Amino acid sequence: MTQPTDIRRVRGYRPRLLDAFCRQGGAGKGYADAGFDVTGIDIDPQPLYPYPFIQGDAVAFIREHGSEFDFIHTSPPCQLDSDCQRLHGNVHPDLIGPTRAALETTGRPWVIENVRGALPKLRTPVMLCGAMFRLETYRHRYFETGGGCTLAQPGHLEHTAPRPRWAAPSRPATTDSSSATSPESPSPAA
Repeated sequence: MTQPTDIRRVRGYRPRLLDAFCRQGGAGKGYADAGFDVTGIDIDPQPLYPYPFIQGDAVAFIREHGSEFDFIHTSPPCQLDSDCQRLHGNVHPDLIGPTRAALETTGRPWVIENVRGALPKLRTPVMLCGAMFRLETYRHRYFETGGGCTLAQPGHLEHTAPRPRWAAPSRPATTDSSSATSPESPSPAA
């Protein structure tokens, strides 16, 4: 990751990270482990969130206070773009566009993380998978970066952990030629 700020350059400094749409803090934990001072915001109460927490509208908070942080990670709700939710006919808000618009006003490096179904809305996303980090989880997530933050597409290792019988088979992501996203490669072990 590259950025125009002094993230990781000042000894003893813990850069401030805003974890927007934080839920219980999965992404925040990774950032905290990497040395960030994490603050979460979510519309719903998150009594198990392990870092300082603000209950409120994440998009409005980013517009008003985003520039106070060194980096902003966002995970707008993915239900609208998740296959399971579409099957059930549930209605969910589309917050990717409003989140991006708010992030672009901050002048700070940022990332929007979401699921495969959101690919048409994400600008040149990079796909990350647990296998890339030697984890036995294959949740593919897509990351759009901005504000001076860049992320190169790493190679995708083969899925090697056994798959539960109930798990749906992998299918390739649909991407167009203008996208920097590499399609997921289904494999027999996937």
